[in-house]
Amino acid sequence: MLDILKNLAVQKLTERMGPNSLGQKETQEAANEGTNAFMQMIQEKIGGGGLNQVQDFFSKNGNSMESNGIFQNMQGKLVEIFQ
Repeated sequence: MLDILKNLAVQKLTERMGPNSLGQKETQEAANEGTNAFMQMIQEKIGGGGLNQVQDFFSKNGNSMESNGIFQNMQGKLVEIFQ
């Protein structure tokens, strides 16, 4: 299941990063690094008893994604990675 999630994340990040100044190899490397950070964060949340936060992240209950703690942390990590 986590492998499927990881592959989907790499695919989506690569698609989103398509029109950038990086080459294809660099874009793929950045997407992989971002995905690895995302997967690590999810695993840490689950291992640390934060399953509810993970469920909220993946649910479509009408809440804004920007208010989710995982989203906010991941946004910061991606900024660091892409810089």
